[in-house]
Formats: sequence, C-alpha cells, structure tokens
Amino acid sequence: MDTRPVLRLPRAGRPDPPAGRATAVSVGDDVVVEIHAARPADGGDALMLLDDAERRRHDRLRREVDRARFAVGRRVLRHAVAERHGVAARTIEVRTAPAPALAGAGAGGGRPVVPGGPRGISIAHGGQLVLVALCDVHAVGVDVEPLASSASIEAVATTLLGPAEHAALRARTDPELGTGCSRQLELLRAWTRKEAILKAVGVGLTVPPEAIVLARDGAPRVAATSGGLPEARRFALWDLDAGPGHVAALAVLRDG
Repeated sequence: MDTRPVLRLPRAGRPDPPAGRATAVSVGDDVVVEIHAARPADGGDALMLLDDAERRRHDRLRREVDRARFAVGRRVLRHAVAERHGVAARTIEVRTAPAPALAGAGAGGGRPVVPGGPRGISIAHGGQLVLVALCDVHAVGVDVEPLASSASIEAVATTLLGPAEHAALRARTDPELGTGCSRQLELLRAWTRKEAILKAVGVGLTVPPEAIVLARDGAPRVAATSGGLPEARRFALWDLDAGPGHVAALAVLRDG
C-alpha cells in the first residue's frame, strides 16, 4: 500500500493576501508544486482583473457563489504569477489552451495558461475553498470538493468507477468486514483524484472518469488508463489536507 503522507495545504484565513495563502510542496525528484488557497469571499480586485472573455464566462454562471469562485480563482492565479515576476497583476494574461485530441474525449476541455508563466497551472473551487496549483516542470491538476457533496456523489458512482473499482470499494467499506471507512468519503476521494488527473491532462470531464482505474487498496495511485489518456506510470497522485469540510487531490503528469 502507498504510504505517502497527505500533503497539508495552507489554511485560508482572514484576511487573505491577494494571491491567497501559499505553500510549496515537494512531490519528489526536485519537483515542487506551489499551491495557493483562498475563499470565494476574498473578492478584492477580482472582477477588475477579468478580461472580456473571462467576464462573459463569469456572467454566464447562474449562481453567485459560482461567479465568486471563478473570479477569485483567476485573481489568485494572476497575483501568484505577478509576484513571481515582480509585475502588476493586471498585466498577467490568462489564456485557455485547447484540450489535446484524445480518442475518448468530447468537445471542450482545455486548461489555463499564462504566456511566460509556469508550465503547469490548475484551478479548482468547491465549497468554501479555491485552490490554484503552479508547477514549473510538469503539468498539474488539482481538485477540491466539499464533504457536503459526498451524498450526491452516489448518483454518479456508476460513471465514476469501473467494475473492478466498485468491487474493491465494497471490500474496503463493507461493515461486515470490520472496516471503518465511509463509502461516501471514499467515493469523494476517488472523484477528486480522477478529476485532478483529467485536469492535468487538460481534458477535464470530457473523458469519462471510469477511463482511469485507481489502485484497488485505496491508495492515491493510478493503476491503469484508457480512452487515449497517458499511461498510468506517468501520473503521480496525492491526497491534500484541505482542512475541515473539504476533500482535495493533486495530480502531476510527468513527461513520457
């Protein structure tokens, strides 16, 4: 079983700096991922920093909390990159790279990129947390979900897990076997791990999550992939300690 510790994230507190609470986590082989944590309420200059395309995307979101999460994610990204380069956040341009063409992918996908910025960029928001991950060496993906969504995730369990994963999950969470692990929590962990992986590739949920097979013992490890995704050996995966009420994961996609 994989015994890597859960990576601890900074706690988003009051008041948060423009780039959120930041920490650098080592993911091995001299590779560091910089992770920033903020809250949807930390708006600040978020709306003023959005470009026209981002403003249109922001305005299409129906719920106020979704608009706040989106704007804060872009704000944190701009300020984090600006701090690296010693420039004003308003000068940072954020584009969307097209998703790679994969056999199993539908339309959409893509990932945020900053010209001249880090190679790997990923933004995630869920519940009361916004995360931004940056890596100079590899593509990365990060995902966060509130524990409150663990009940509703049962509805998508059939598309989230393949048959072997369902069997392994039952073995780990069956009360008759004496396990104390919650099925809903395990499903949420699987969801954040798989979405982090798909975001690292740049396809998001245009590829079915069941195209990724996670380790049968519940460790954060990719056992197999399909649907045109990179080979399992290229992914490194970590659970993130995002604090009370949230489950999060980080994926790193190494070069082939």
